[in-house]
Amino acid sequence: RYGQAANNLSQALSLAQYNTENSFTVDGLSPAKNYYFQMTAIDQNGQKTTSDIFTFKTAEISTPPTTDNNVVVIASKGNILVSDVKEQNQTSNPVALLTVNTPYEITYRLKQPINLKSIEAVMQTKVLGTTTFSQTLGSKTMVVPMIERSPSVYVAGFTSVFPGTFEVFVRIQDVKGNLIQEKIAETKIMPFLSVSDKASNQPLADARVFLLGLNTKTHKYEPLDSTILESFANPNYTNLTGDIKVLLPPGSYQAQVSAFGYDQAQITFTIGPQSGQEYPQILLHKNTTSFMNYVRYYQNAFFDFINKLQAALDTLAFSVRFFNLIAIFVLLGSSLVTFLFFHMRTHVAPSHLLPYFLYHLKGLFKKHTLQSFCATVVDEDGKKLSQARVETLDEATGEVVTSFISNKNGICYIINPLQRKKLKLLITKEGFMPKTVAIESDISSAEGGMAIVMRKGEKPSHSIMRKLWIITENIGGLFFEFSLLSSLILEIAFVPLFGIIKTAPFFVLSLFNLLLWIFYQKEKNERKVFRKV
Repeated sequence: RYGQAANNLSQALSLAQYNTENSFTVDGLSPAKNYYFQMTAIDQNGQKTTSDIFTFKTAEISTPPTTDNNVVVIASKGNILVSDVKEQNQTSNPVALLTVNTPYEITYRLKQPINLKSIEAVMQTKVLGTTTFSQTLGSKTMVVPMIERSPSVYVAGFTSVFPGTFEVFVRIQDVKGNLIQEKIAETKIMPFLSVSDKASNQPLADARVFLLGLNTKTHKYEPLDSTILESFANPNYTNLTGDIKVLLPPGSYQAQVSAFGYDQAQITFTIGPQSGQEYPQILLHKNTTSFMNYVRYYQNAFFDFINKLQAALDTLAFSVRFFNLIAIFVLLGSSLVTFLFFHMRTHVAPSHLLPYFLYHLKGLFKKHTLQSFCATVVDEDGKKLSQARVETLDEATGEVVTSFISNKNGICYIINPLQRKKLKLLITKEGFMPKTVAIESDISSAEGGMAIVMRKGEKPSHSIMRKLWIITENIGGLFFEFSLLSSLILEIAFVPLFGIIKTAPFFVLSLFNLLLWIFYQKEKNERKVFRKV
């Protein structure tokens, strides 16, 4: 019953259909008027239910807006599910296939400008007669105001909560009061593909699911690639609730499912708008006695690891940031390898590189003092001894001031940071007798230099590992010049890519390497050292 006053609902319409949802068409209304209406429903048992009184206002006399040829787009996580232009003679709406708890977005673009008062997206349960499903779920409606993202383009976001089929409408009201509600699409919301134990029906976590799609040309199932699955990995593994969260386009598919201690299963299914075209609920039979189940499980795990590693490498291959990171490590690594080869070639320990460098640098300016001096360690035949340990002791306190190793030139560099005037040197080397040398306070330079002669002792016996390391050092030392030149070439090659500022630190390291090598060659024939006392 309806009328223009709440207390005078003089006009009536009736419909004798026992449905959970009914529609009435009301004609002959006056423009720009408020109307009131009340609904009375009588069930098959004669029980009557009467609603509250509701109201609406009719539009002014005007031309209603048209919604023909407007563009409809439904997307989920960047995947376009429906992209359609509404035609006047179109009899059916597109269907978007979704999974539960999946966010999606509706985009509606007006082809012609409308003086809008409001625009809303409406999602409503599609009730099919009096089916068991419709009686259980009932009619649910969700209304979301649409936001204008750009001129004449409006968007609204939904989240699919319940499984079932839903109708999607766009409701437009213009400033004249005309109200149009147009059905633009349908959404079919399905449960995820799931894997469970057949006996207990408990969900199986970490079950492997490999998906294949039907090739309509060859009529064979082929593995799905990234163009269909987007960010979904194939194969994938079920979560703690036994689900695989994948959104597939309409089509025929095959799932190969396996789990530790279970027989492998192969299921064919179809995804589509019709009933029965949903993701399967897969049940696996437990079989802990099958040896082949374990073999297949570990075989699949191994191949999955290889495939994921390959995919990760393919992704990184196109990453500029990863390339820059690798380039930095290459430049830094080449400089550090050059240091290592220098150590192998000269036996100048890495911890002694700085004292070695500073000693020679001071020598360029004739500034040697008791703060830094060097000595040559030789045997009784005058052969230079490498890797002899020289410790400087304070004669007054017996404190070890510094400790250094002689290089392949037999030279050790001694740092006396406090310039102590009474020092004692303790020299030891495997296969030789230990020796102690005192340093006077009035040390003066001598042409022949300061030589420490060590007497031979018991010949050491080296282990196989020690011999292998000696061979490795000799071979590695031969690559010093090659490594130094290679690092310089790499740094020059990377200047156009990184610029001179970013490559400058690596040039400094290479220059340091080069100066170390020059100092080492120089000390073979020319040394400014202190005499022995």
